[in-house]
Amino acid sequence: MNLNQMKEIMDSEKLNHYLKAHQLENIFNGALMPYLSLYHVESGECVCSQGDRVNYLYVLVKGKVKVYTTSVEGKNLILSF
Repeated sequence: MNLNQMKEIMDSEKLNHYLKAHQLENIFNGALMPYLSLYHVESGECVCSQGDRVNYLYVLVKGKVKVYTTSVEGKNLILSF
């Protein structure tokens, strides 16, 4: 996974808006606020790949994500949108 491709949005008002709009402020309370970041991911950009070590929790607040796996034959098998 390459975080350099994702663009961080340095806008605490927008972050708070998404937390309230999706009723996440009770889950990600004040103690966690310093650790929260808002990112923009371009269409087609990979957030993480099968087998990657995941160091972050991602929460989709706007848009769509395609989840797929790759078969042994190399074909992409879509699991969910």
